[in-house]
Amino acid sequence: MKTLVLMRHAKSNWSGDLSDFDRPLSERGVKSARALGKWLRENDLFPDFALVSAAKRTVETFDELKINCPFEKKKKLYLAPLE
Repeated sequence: MKTLVLMRHAKSNWSGDLSDFDRPLSERGVKSARALGKWLRENDLFPDFALVSAAKRTVETFDELKINCPFEKKKKLYLAPLE
């Protein structure tokens, strides 16, 4: 059976004069992403493949999960409509 895992990026940093797309994770976001990665590993939820928005905070969230799987960054996923 296949399992689909949908995730949102971790807490981002609102300080600075960056565009929304370029906002990095906050310290809290880094800690949360690492904790989620630990939980995924402890529960044997290893994805075969990941689609990741190209937004900085989303890529950083995926990196901090510390899971080893192929992934593709997609700019189209940033602010994507429901369709």
